[in-house]
Amino acid sequence: MTAEARPLRWMLRRGGSRRVEPYSRRVTASASISAQSFILGEVRADPARLRGEGGPVSPALVVPLTLALNPQPPERTLVVTDLLGRLHLDRAGQTALGELVRAGSSSQPQGLWASHPGTAATHAVALRIPLAPTQLRALEEAPAQDGHLLLRLELRAAAAWLRQEHQHVLGSGGGSAMELLPLAWVRTDELRLAIPAGPWAEQVLPGLGADRYRTVLVSLPADSPLSPGKPLVRWFDDARARYDRGDYRGCIERCRDVRRAVETALQASKSDPVSAKAASAAGLPAGTTAFLDGVWRALAEVTNEAHHPEHAEPVYRATDARAVLLTTAVMLEYLSAVLVPPALP
Repeated sequence: MTAEARPLRWMLRRGGSRRVEPYSRRVTASASISAQSFILGEVRADPARLRGEGGPVSPALVVPLTLALNPQPPERTLVVTDLLGRLHLDRAGQTALGELVRAGSSSQPQGLWASHPGTAATHAVALRIPLAPTQLRALEEAPAQDGHLLLRLELRAAAAWLRQEHQHVLGSGGGSAMELLPLAWVRTDELRLAIPAGPWAEQVLPGLGADRYRTVLVSLPADSPLSPGKPLVRWFDDARARYDRGDYRGCIERCRDVRRAVETALQASKSDPVSAKAASAAGLPAGTTAFLDGVWRALAEVTNEAHHPEHAEPVYRATDARAVLLTTAVMLEYLSAVLVPPALP
């Protein structure tokens, strides 16, 4: 992934204040812990609780986890003696973000988490994953997929049977000692975390010292003269998906479909361009749409160039596609506001 291939750090809304669903979705992921065929419990993670800390000096991702152990009979206590984790960017050529780190807990600093007789036991633990500069850069440049940053959490656990607990081994009030028999073949599934791009840019990256991203809310037209019978929003979403996949020419071509649909709806032509049609429909005086005219002409030129393969094929970069995608969205919002002015309060 090149330094230019940066994800779109924005959210969209369609026709008013309703946001696109993926950004408001919260999914708790879970992975089972087993010893051979016996299920000991599970590890759960809520992607919305992931946070960055340490700033630019010592950046680290903190992944809060819930360790839930299944109830055991009174005569048997099982103990998770170790929980290790490592994050990966979940994409082709998966990128490991550091080495395996040990989970910690303020309530159990020694790292022993026991089951309870007859009832489930839950323990709050966390992984603190330090990031090297190259790993932080990989996170900054990771492309969003369907509006989410995708991470994979590799987990490893060790567990034991608490055979006996001996009290006062160091004398009266001197603490206890545990006699543990390690369990064989303990394994843990992986966790896949989908973090919404908006919270990732605004709540996680700043804690890592990467505070140069901003979330921009863009309103796409739901019902307006721009899109009678045409799925402009779906086409735009397709253009954004092509951008996320690295198909930069395809992204620009899809933006051309959006642009052409608007021109067709307004019955615009070279001699009677979109700016003139918008001014006439909105009752604006001549000369007040010079900005729209200039930007729209530039948008038409670059999207037409990407569409015609008979021309000398240019090499499109991420920055080119990003600029066209953002311009298309902003122009849709701008035109909608010109043609259908918001009601006065």
